[in-house]
Formats: sequence, C-alpha cells, structure tokens
Amino acid sequence: MEIAQNLPEVVLLKIFRLLQFGDLCRAGRVCKLWYQLTRSKTLWRFVDATDIKLTTQQLAKLVSRLTTAVHHLYICGLVLNEVPFLTPGLIAEISRNSPDLQTLVIEGAFVAKQINWTDITIQDLPPKLATLSLRRSFFHADQLFCCTDSPSGPQLKCLDVSHCWCISDHDMPFFTKLSNLQELYLESCDYISDDGVFMFVSRSETLTVIDVEGTNISDDTLHIISERCPKLQKLFLGKTWVTDRGIMSLSEKVFPSLEMLCLSKTMVTITGIKYLCESQKTLKWLKISESKLLLQDVQDIMSVLPLCKVYRKQVTRLSPPESDICEHFLEKMFQLMQTSTIT
Repeated sequence: MEIAQNLPEVVLLKIFRLLQFGDLCRAGRVCKLWYQLTRSKTLWRFVDATDIKLTTQQLAKLVSRLTTAVHHLYICGLVLNEVPFLTPGLIAEISRNSPDLQTLVIEGAFVAKQINWTDITIQDLPPKLATLSLRRSFFHADQLFCCTDSPSGPQLKCLDVSHCWCISDHDMPFFTKLSNLQELYLESCDYISDDGVFMFVSRSETLTVIDVEGTNISDDTLHIISERCPKLQKLFLGKTWVTDRGIMSLSEKVFPSLEMLCLSKTMVTITGIKYLCESQKTLKWLKISESKLLLQDVQDIMSVLPLCKVYRKQVTRLSPPESDICEHFLEKMFQLMQTSTIT
C-alpha cells in the first residue's frame, strides 16, 4: 500500500482510469489524496455504473455527485422493492448537475407515470443530450416523446430501445417526431414488423444507422429502406426473416455511404450477397455469423471487396455469452468508452 500511495499522481490517475466505476469509488475511500484524485474530472467524463447493483439510495447518491464534467452516463439495475423505476426527480437532478450530458443509457428501468408522479418527457432530459438508450426498460412512447418541438430541448440523434417489449408498430409514429434522429436501434423488439419500420422510415430520410436485428421484419422492409434511406451507413438485419429477395431489392439502389452490414443468422445465401457486393462497393464490414456460407464463399466476397472485413463469428465485446443477437448498440458504447478512456 505504501508503494501505491507514493506513486506520482499522474501514474495513479492512469491506473484509476482503468478501474470499473465501483472499484473507483472504493479506491476513493483509501485516503484523502486518493479521494481527491478519484474525483478528477478526467475520470468522470464517462460514468459507467453497470458494475454496481444500484439501490434507490445509491442511485440518488450517485446522481448528487454528478458534475458538468460528465458527458456519458450509463446506469442500470435501478431497484425499488424489486421493481425497476426512475423518478422525474432523479431525471431533473441529472439534468441540473450534468447539463452537458451527451449520452444517457438507462437500462432496466420503469420510466412512466406513477401515483403522485408527473410524466417524464424528453423535455426533462439534459439539453445537449444526443444519445438516449432505454434498453430493457418500460415506458410509454406517447408520453415520453410528446414534447419534441421545443428548440430548448434535446435534439436526439441516436435512440436505442433494444429489448423493450413495450414497443410495437403503433409506437413508431411517435419516434418520427425526432426530426434530427440519425440512428435507431430496435434489437429484439418482438412486436416490430414491416408495418412499423415502414411508418418510421417513410417519414424520415435522415437515418444513417438502422438496427432491426431480432425483430419480425422481412424482405418488404428492405424495399422501403432502399427507397427512403439514401444516407444509410450501417444496416443490421441479423436474426430476421430477410432472404436473398430482400437483399437483391436493397442492391437495386446504390448507397454511397454504406459501410457496415450484418446478416447474421438470416436465410441469405452467397447468391444474394454476391449481388449486393457488386452494387455496394463501399462496404467495409460484413457479418455473416451462422449463415450457410462456406469458406470459399467468404473468399469470393473478399475478391470483389478486398477492403471489406468479413466476420463469421461473434465479435461483440459487451453482450453476454448467452446472447443470441449481436448487440450492436453495446458495441458502439464500448468503442465510445475506449475512446473516452484513452483521451
């Protein structure tokens, strides 16, 4: 312990930067110096509290310690008598303490009106918020997104509602009110089908990322995407009913910025993929895990797109081992966290 305490502060900060949030908090109890260092703004830019099972009191304490230095906040496991929840008061305090917050991930929470509570709306969130994730949470889309026109409110560019069983096709029109939305993640939303995607995509031409992995979409979705999403950069279609017919429909339109495509656990064959590769020359990342493709098929793809990385196995770092989907949003968060740690 004496050796650790005698290390230069710059070295201690580098070590603390590698710790999980819970361990960082525990390190701050060692001595006064460590407490001061663990409160450094550079360590609180990205707050990932997923390694802690937050109780009501712990969450309130965490929120009270947030500062303007916090740009990314990831919390989950909010528990009140075994029922996940998030109150308007906590949301208000997050907005007050961290007005520069850019990313907010709330996993496994109840974000809806309760007795003696007011509604939580998007207007209650920090004004600079660009990325909002409510994965595995329960909320009412008509309540949460009822106030999206105010210029003083957050202008969301990325929305993740993966694993939300409460989301269905009927909720998609409320998402269209997010006029600046560029990325939409709907992984494992069982009640999302072609009709829901059609309602959203037909009213939004700003999308660059569409993740419908694990939903009930079919080839019809690819037809509307090819017609309405000219700026598409990333398309994740894993574990859906997509076939070669849909891929060929997608190939009829050239997407000048399309770089990433996931076809993991689909019925797409080498025939459809070859057709796609001929038209989408900008592809740099293609995932075909557990698809009926041989090694020779992969070599054929790379001969057409030599700069494209073809993945045949699971590459996601944050999804649990038992997960049967790719969790592309979590991969995005992992990369963001890595970047925050380095800087």
